[in-house]
Amino acid sequence: MLRTGAKDPGAADGVADALGPAGVGLLVGALVVALGLIAFGTARTVGPEAAAVALVAGVAGAVGTGWAASRRRRSPGVDHAAAFFELAEGLDTGICILGSDERWAWANRSLAARLGVPREQLLGSSPFEFLDDDNQTILRDALDRRRRGDHTSYEIAVTLPDSRRRVLRVTPIPLAGEALGLGGSLTIVEDALGGDEDRINAPEHMLRAILDNAPDGAAIVENRRIVLVNARLGHMGGYESAELIDRDPLEFVHPVDHGVVEDACDSAHDESAPRGGYEFRAVRKDGSTGWLRSVVVPIAWHGRNASLHLCTDITATREHEERRAARERLQRAVFDHAPTMLLVLDSAGRIEEASRCWLEAVGRERDEALGRSFAEFLEERSARVWSDRLMADLDAGQPMPRGLLCIRCRDGRLEDVRASIRRLPAGSAEGERVLVALDQLGAHAELEAQVRQSQRLEALGTLAGGIAHDFNNILFAILGYADMALDHAPDEGPLRNDLGEIARAARRAQALVQQIVSFARGADDEVRPLDPRPVVRESLKLMRSLAPASISFRERIDRELPRVLANPASLHQVVVNLVTNAIEAMRQSGELTVSLRATRHGDTPAVVLAVEDTGPGVPEEIRDRIFEPMFTTKPAGTGTGLGLSVVRGIVDELSGSIRVTDGAGGGARFEVVVPATAAETPDEGAGTASGRRVAGSGDLVLVVDDEQPLVELMSTMLRSIGYRVEAFTDPGQALAAFRSDPGRWDLVITDQTMPGLTGDALATEMLSARPELPIVLCTGFSETIDEERARALGIGGFLMKPFTMEALVRQIEALRPDRAAGLSS
Repeated sequence: MLRTGAKDPGAADGVADALGPAGVGLLVGALVVALGLIAFGTARTVGPEAAAVALVAGVAGAVGTGWAASRRRRSPGVDHAAAFFELAEGLDTGICILGSDERWAWANRSLAARLGVPREQLLGSSPFEFLDDDNQTILRDALDRRRRGDHTSYEIAVTLPDSRRRVLRVTPIPLAGEALGLGGSLTIVEDALGGDEDRINAPEHMLRAILDNAPDGAAIVENRRIVLVNARLGHMGGYESAELIDRDPLEFVHPVDHGVVEDACDSAHDESAPRGGYEFRAVRKDGSTGWLRSVVVPIAWHGRNASLHLCTDITATREHEERRAARERLQRAVFDHAPTMLLVLDSAGRIEEASRCWLEAVGRERDEALGRSFAEFLEERSARVWSDRLMADLDAGQPMPRGLLCIRCRDGRLEDVRASIRRLPAGSAEGERVLVALDQLGAHAELEAQVRQSQRLEALGTLAGGIAHDFNNILFAILGYADMALDHAPDEGPLRNDLGEIARAARRAQALVQQIVSFARGADDEVRPLDPRPVVRESLKLMRSLAPASISFRERIDRELPRVLANPASLHQVVVNLVTNAIEAMRQSGELTVSLRATRHGDTPAVVLAVEDTGPGVPEEIRDRIFEPMFTTKPAGTGTGLGLSVVRGIVDELSGSIRVTDGAGGGARFEVVVPATAAETPDEGAGTASGRRVAGSGDLVLVVDDEQPLVELMSTMLRSIGYRVEAFTDPGQALAAFRSDPGRWDLVITDQTMPGLTGDALATEMLSARPELPIVLCTGFSETIDEERARALGIGGFLMKPFTMEALVRQIEALRPDRAAGLSS
């Protein structure tokens, strides 16, 4: 029920019920116009009674437009009908609603007091009952004019119950009769004023007091200047009232909304202009912005046209709306881009929303699917499963039933899916909704395969770290003995060539292990400027020995090529993977062509590596997928789907590109483009000339390694360059020997991974006794130590196994420059 300040709320309730929500909004708007016209439309200046009427008119307008706005936005608000009747009830001016039957439908206390009768007696009676014959004629003429659309104010004399006469000024304002179901007028009744002199002498300070006590911001604007403003409006923007006087209102309006405010000010006195509130962004004193809703009432200020602006701060409401709109956009985007098929069904099982993933899976447009029953898209048996089991389980209270369904696609295909359904809370009067999530079983299988493959790769990384140390120790023995044998081999002959091949193979294996170690540790391979031709030729030489004899190789390598910035092992792997892929594509016979040439990639010099085969080629529809991890066209169990994805990863790291096209012979052609570099290849033997050796001069070296063959290898290497050696395979015994006479040792070379005591711990113990002791720490692989951490412990030298004699010589030279001397081997 509507509650007002009236003693007789029933009359107000009846009018409010008759008007309805829309009618109350129009009624408030009518009150705004009426009171504005009465207060200022016929006045040359401002008087206290006119000020009161104008202010309340503006407040009523703000309430009314705020009510209408809240109704549009469906946001919580005040009871605006109650606000209107309470506002009208508190006025000294008489306010009434005169129905189409020319009887009073509602009146405020002020009108009842003017007429000298109780309000209960007034309601339902006719104004003619209070008039003599002459004034009844005046009223009839006024009502006739009203019916013709003329709502001019008029004065009339009423006869009070005590026989006194009272002159009243009446202003009728038409209601939207047909729209409201009422017709008639909102009528404003005042005591008729004397001459203009009464208004001229009215004190302006009363208007200021009324504005300052208004619940909303208020300002009077004349000729685009603020002439009066209340404290409330100033506080909305962080200003004192005096700071706003004589300022252009547009100074406080965001530039985007200047046009809106200008139009409202300029059309205030234009009777043809539409009435109502408007919203704009205001600029606060601190530079921030807030939203205001303003109602403009045309007035006269000292005999000149002006406008009264009543402003309500709606910043919180607008921000709430924007946040809600943003949430709705986010929810829509999440729903549309979800990587699974999602549906929202109404209580009858009809589709209300469908994700893009589901629409694409069934081959439907959104408009084709919305509104249709979900069961229409199910195979017959699945439709029974849906209704008889899944929905029945949901109705029985199961939180999220699951089951297998088969959906029909537009092209006739049947797609097996796993369905999960959940009831959504009711959000409106339309009832509950059901959320359906569908996962393709094929996608599940693919995901599980990817997980298994990822687990295999993780295991490979763990295995790599576990075997790297042992494997590098084996390579150290091979490379070390081959290196020493080369020192004694004749300069010419097959023996030197054979030993050279052994050394080169060991170095390739060394690079391969380094790649495995880098993979296991997540480290990047070191790149350097290099000539790609030797790497490509060496890789092809290896692959020729592995390929069937029925496959012929052709090389087309330019004589002059720029260098590229790459890691030799990575470039070797690119060649090996591409050639392996080509050999497998040709099966048992065919021709494989590898070319290496200079080119330009835009304005940048580059090198192109091309591998072309005469196999079946790569179908156009899968060319975008062949570089994806785990993608393979081979039968299950015969391929990992990693070869080309690894190539793609290496090429990306080199800032290059790769593409696949049709080969000239009908097969596939893979082209890798890598940018060239102007940097020079660093001298691998920097610091030590070829054949340079450090003269040991009988100095004593302590060698510690838990593997006897490596102890013997390093001992032989050191003795060959003039050192005396004492070696240990037990680090505990080595430490005891050192402690017996710390000053006896000139150099220590120790392995890292040993039982009982690691190399870094052994070095720490020794350095505590002799901080200046030269120590070289060697390791094939370690998660706990690297060169940087070794140097932080005070260990001067660090070598990764396998290393050559030359690498050992350079390390000793760096630690003992005073002992370095050039001796030819």
